[in-house]
Amino acid sequence: MPFDRHESKTGLLARLQRRGVFRVGASYAIIAWLLLQIGDVVLDPFDFGDAAMRVLLVVVALGFPVALLLAWLYELTPTGVARDRQAADAPRPAVGGIRRYADLAVIGVLVVIVAVLLAERGGVIEQAPERPVVAVLPFANMSAEAGDAFFGEGVADTLIHKLGQLNDLVVLSSQSTFQFKDRGMDLGDVGARLDATVIMTGSVQRYGDALRINARLVDVASGQQLWGNSFDRRIRDVFAIQDEIASAAVEAMQVVLTPEGRERIAENATEDLTAYDAYVIGKARLAARTPQNLEKAPEFFRTAVERDPDYALAYAGLTEALFLLAHREVEQDRLRNIGQEAQTAAEAAVRLAPGLGDAWLAKALAGLIARDPQGSRALTDTEISGFFERAIELSPNHALALKYYVGFCDEPNAVTECKWDPMSLMMRAARLDPQAGIIKINIAERLIRQGRDEEAERWLHESLSTQDPFFRIGNVMLSLFQLERGRPVEVALRNRSYVRSEPDEYPSYFLWIFALMDLGAWDETSAAVELMMDQARDLPLNFSDEGMPFSWEYLQLIFEHRLARATGRWETAEALAANQLAYYREKAPLWPKLPRYMSEQATATIAVADIRRDNPGAALARQEAAFPDRSMDAERPAPDPLDPIWMYVALLKQVGRYQEAEALLRRHLAYIDEQELIREPEQLRWSRFMAHALLGEGEVALAELERIAATTYHHRWYDLTSYSFDPDYGEVVDNPRFVAALGRIRTRAERLRTEYLESE
Repeated sequence: MPFDRHESKTGLLARLQRRGVFRVGASYAIIAWLLLQIGDVVLDPFDFGDAAMRVLLVVVALGFPVALLLAWLYELTPTGVARDRQAADAPRPAVGGIRRYADLAVIGVLVVIVAVLLAERGGVIEQAPERPVVAVLPFANMSAEAGDAFFGEGVADTLIHKLGQLNDLVVLSSQSTFQFKDRGMDLGDVGARLDATVIMTGSVQRYGDALRINARLVDVASGQQLWGNSFDRRIRDVFAIQDEIASAAVEAMQVVLTPEGRERIAENATEDLTAYDAYVIGKARLAARTPQNLEKAPEFFRTAVERDPDYALAYAGLTEALFLLAHREVEQDRLRNIGQEAQTAAEAAVRLAPGLGDAWLAKALAGLIARDPQGSRALTDTEISGFFERAIELSPNHALALKYYVGFCDEPNAVTECKWDPMSLMMRAARLDPQAGIIKINIAERLIRQGRDEEAERWLHESLSTQDPFFRIGNVMLSLFQLERGRPVEVALRNRSYVRSEPDEYPSYFLWIFALMDLGAWDETSAAVELMMDQARDLPLNFSDEGMPFSWEYLQLIFEHRLARATGRWETAEALAANQLAYYREKAPLWPKLPRYMSEQATATIAVADIRRDNPGAALARQEAAFPDRSMDAERPAPDPLDPIWMYVALLKQVGRYQEAEALLRRHLAYIDEQELIREPEQLRWSRFMAHALLGEGEVALAELERIAATTYHHRWYDLTSYSFDPDYGEVVDNPRFVAALGRIRTRAERLRTEYLESE
C-alpha cells in the first residue's frame, strides 16, 4: 500500500491529542498570557523597571517546550501523575471529578485576578482611598488681647508639625494654609484652592491662666464634621491638648498609628510656655520673609533656647533664620559669625533630637552657610546631601526640605546628585505647599531648561494665583517668559489690567511699558509713563540697586530716555541720559566702583555722543569705570543690543585696540556655542549677530539676523541701529539684507500693535 502523507499527519495529530499535548499547550499559552498581564500590573508600582519583565518573558518562553515534553511523557491518572508507557494508539484513562476541570479552574481564577487588577488600574473599580490631604488653618484668636493672635497660629503650626511626621498623611505646609487666615472663605472653597480632602479649624482663647481651645475636623467633599471637641484647661496644659487633638484627628481619618507614629505625635518639643511663645513668634517672622522680619527672627529663637536649652525645634528654627539672613548678608565678618552660630545651633538640634527631621535640615543649611564663593567647605557635598536625605526621610511632609535639597542639587558646582529625581521632589513640594508661588516658578524654570515651554507656562500661570491679587514675582517671570518668546501683546494686556485694578502694584507699570516698547507703540508708551507718574509716584519702592534707592523721578528719566532713543531723538536722549547719570552719581554711595545695570543705556547714549564729538577715549574711560567687570565678561549671554560688552568692544576698536576687541568677541562666541543646548536659541542668535557684526563678518551676522526675523523673539529690536558709528557694524546696517530683515521685524511689531490697540 502506498504511503499516505495525509493519513500519517492525521495519525500524529491524533497521538498528540490523545496524550493531551494540545490541551496542555493551549492551557500553558493562556496561563502564560495571564501571568504576563499580572506581571505588567504588579511589577510596575515597585519600579523594578523593564529588566523584570524581560526575565519573565524569557522564563515563560523557555517553559513552553518543557510543558509540551512533560505532556507527552506523563499522564494525569486517577492515582496522580504517572509516566505514560502505553502503546501510542492505546486509549488514555479518563480523569473524573475536579481533576478533570483543573485547567479550566486555574485559568478562570487567573482571568478574574487579571480583570480585577486591570479594572483597578483603569479606574473601573474604585481603589482604596488615597492618603488624606490635611490642611490645618490657623486657629482664630478669641482672646481680648490682640497680641495673643500668634498663639492660635502656634497651636496650628504645632499640629502641622505633629501630623506631618506620619507617612500615612499628606499634611500641607503652614506657608500655604496660613494664607487663608481671616479670609472668611467657605471651607469648601479653601479645600478646592488647596486641593485638600480634610480641613482642621479651631479657635483659641487665653484669659489669665485659663485656656480654651475649640477644634474640629471637616471632610471637604461632604462638608460633614468628622470630629470636634472643646478643651477648657490651664494654660500649662496646651501641650497635652495638642497631643489629644492630633491623636483624635488621626483616629477620625481612620489612620492606624504604629507605635513609632504614636510616639512621634506625643513627643513635645518643650514644656516651657515662654520658650514656646518665643518660638511661635520666630516662626511667624520667618514666614513673613521681609528684611525687617528676617533680622528680628533670630532673636526670638535665641530667647526660646535660653529659656529651654533642650528645645531642639527652636535650635532648628534659629539655624533656618540664620540661613535666610546669610543670603542677604555681604559683610564677611558678620557672615562668618552667622555661620558659626548656625553650626552650633544645628549641632545642638541633632544632639537633642536625632529623630527630628528639622534638626537634620538645620545641619544641611548650616553646611551651606559655611561654604564660601572661593570653594571652601566645612562639610563635603556628600555630607550635606546626606543631611538633606535624612531630613526628608524623617519629615516626609516638609516642603522646604524638599525645595532646599533640590536647590542644593542644582548648584552649578555641585559634586553630588539628588538621591531622588529632582523634578519629582519639586512636584511633591508643590503638593505640600500649593500656595508657594516660588516653588511653582522653580518647577517652571526646570521645565524651560528641558524645552517643555507649554508646561512651564502653565506653572507660571498657576503661580499667579498663589497670592491675592496675584503673585508679583510670578507675573514678572511670566511676563519675561512671554516677551522672550515674542508675545508682547499678552504681557501688555495682562499688566494693563493689573495697573487698572491694582494701581499700587508698581512692577506692572514697568512690564506694561517694556511690552509697549517691544510693540513699537510709542504714543501708548509715553501715555503709560505719564499714568505711572500720576498714579504711583507716592508709592514706596521696595527694592534698591546695590545701595542706591530708586525714586519715581529716576525711573521716569529711564523710560523717557529709552523712548527718546528708540524714536531717534538723539539730542533729547543725550540730555535725559546725562540727567540720569548725574542723579545716579549723586544718589549711589559706591559709584563708580560697582556695576549698575540700570545705567547701561544712559552710559551707551553718552558714549555715542562722545564718539560723535570725536572723543572715544572719554567714552571708554567712563565705560570701564561704570562696568569694570561686566563690560569685559565674555562668558555670559548678551541678548540685549545695548549690553555693555558690545559698547565696550566698539569703544576698544575706536581707540585702536583691535586685538583686545577681537579676542573678547571670539571668547564670547565660543561660550555661546557651549550654551546652545541649555538656553533659548533665539537669545543666542542675538549674541551671535552682534559678535559677528562687530567682527566685520557681515555675511554670518546677516544670516543670524535673518533667522531672528523669521522667529518671534524681537526684544529691543528698535536698538539694532545704535552701533552705526562702528565701521564694521555700519556696513551691516547699510546692507539691503539688514534693511529687509529689520523691515520684517517692524512689520510684525505693527501687526501686534494693531492687535493690542483693537483689544481696548
